[in-house]
Amino acid sequence: MNLKLLVGIKSFIIKNGRFTKRPLIPPNTKLALKKLRLMADFPPSPAFLNILLPAASSLTRLELRTGFGGIWFPKRFNKHLGAIAHQLHHLTMPDPALASNGFDLLGFVTSCTSLKSLELHDYTIHATHKVLAVVPSALDLLEIDLGREWSQDNDPVAALLAILELPAAAELKRWRLTTGKDCVKMAQERASWEEGCRARGVEPRDGRRFFTDLC
Repeated sequence: MNLKLLVGIKSFIIKNGRFTKRPLIPPNTKLALKKLRLMADFPPSPAFLNILLPAASSLTRLELRTGFGGIWFPKRFNKHLGAIAHQLHHLTMPDPALASNGFDLLGFVTSCTSLKSLELHDYTIHATHKVLAVVPSALDLLEIDLGREWSQDNDPVAALLAILELPAAAELKRWRLTTGKDCVKMAQERASWEEGCRARGVEPRDGRRFFTDLC
């Protein structure tokens, strides 16, 4: 990969090819890279990450996506991504149950000591609680996509609001919650959830986004 092209990139999505060679980055080079998305279908090689990540001191946003059929990153990513965990302010991640082999997702989260926003895709409420319980920093923004599953809990509103009692949610300002399921009962439960959020000083959001939104 050409250095001139790489140095100025601020957002880098690796999703449709494999980087098997080392990028030509001289020592002490500082990249402008702020956001990186990795797809488990086509993970970059260790050689590529060993050169890219040490030069990406401005990288603060990481998105991890599962591949087709639940493909996940190999164990070697524990070392590579663990080296940048402390500098991340935002993390997008799948349900750990979908990523049970290989890269230790929950272990990685415990190393993300500077997180301010977290985006969780295709989660259950139980899985959300499990992840938030190990987040070591206080979040400002939280986004959860429950997919088609509103809850496996008898009282989903109470289960959701219990998340706000976790240390990671102690300073939460905004919580975006989306789901693929739509029914009258869910609408009523959602209204109760929104009321509970506001009572705790948290702004509830749905799937609508605004130009100024960070999450």
